[in-house]
Amino acid sequence: LLFGAIVFGLVLITQIPLQKYVVMKLVIPALRQGDSLYVLGALPALVGGLAQEGLKLLGVFSVQFHRQPSPRRLLLAGAFVAAAFGIAEACYLAEPTTLFSWQLFERTARISFHISSGLLLGIALQSEHLRRYLLIVSLVALNSLMLYMPVFAQQAVMSPLALHFALAAIAVVALIAAIVLFHRFKPRAGDSGRGGVEPPADGVKP
Repeated sequence: LLFGAIVFGLVLITQIPLQKYVVMKLVIPALRQGDSLYVLGALPALVGGLAQEGLKLLGVFSVQFHRQPSPRRLLLAGAFVAAAFGIAEACYLAEPTTLFSWQLFERTARISFHISSGLLLGIALQSEHLRRYLLIVSLVALNSLMLYMPVFAQQAVMSPLALHFALAAIAVVALIAAIVLFHRFKPRAGDSGRGGVEPPADGVKP
């Protein structure tokens, strides 16, 4: 959790300044020339997706480097790192609202996505190169999509309510993927970390 909170602090000096730069130097001048917001809106979203997944990956890798947990424990550690990241993001973006509101629903979905992402990043660190890159690119794409979709609400293509449900649907997809891959995960041969040999899936000691 501490690693997750620390890496979210890096958002303030990486993601946010980069997004502001892209908006001021690229998006706004292009909009003034008549270019489409649907295209330009993808630029800060992509920057956000890359920065957030990169920072979460840094947090999970830091746990792996510092503690050298067993492969399956690293997956759980990744979920905790990303959970703290998501909670810190929700606190940073928090605005006064009622206890039961769509904004709170959206923040909860976002935290759920981050938790799933952290677990999948842990799997990526334990996977072969091709699968590793596929997982990371997929997470960047999903995160960027979640950051991009408010453009449709701003353009009145979808209602705010529909936007909240669409973001929650993406979070559910990531959660299902995390659960499936977690149960199918098999550590690489000879990769057990400090945690020693992983017990069999049925819990019986070797």
